[in-house]
Amino acid sequence: MIGLEEAANLTDVPNARQKGTRLGNWLTREQAKELLAVPDRSTLKGKRDYVIIALLVGCALRRRELASLMIEDIQLREGRWVIIDLRGKVDEFERSLFQFG
Repeated sequence: MIGLEEAANLTDVPNARQKGTRLGNWLTREQAKELLAVPDRSTLKGKRDYVIIALLVGCALRRRELASLMIEDIQLREGRWVIIDLRGKVDEFERSLFQFG
């Protein structure tokens, strides 16, 4: 058996709830809206940049996840657009796409 103090320090257990505060810099809703207002959506590059920012902010995608995203990963399920994260052949996870604008 391990002591209570050692047990409280375990953080690498899969599916275990993490207690405490999240580290990092988080955007407020207003900051996200300001960021989405920057790209010029009248141009093709502006439309691309808007979608990239919307996916990063709205779905909390990591850069690597965004770069590896394929059109087949976006599906309409039960009336909502979702990004499907496939892990192996058994586990399947969804992330909802948010509407900005």
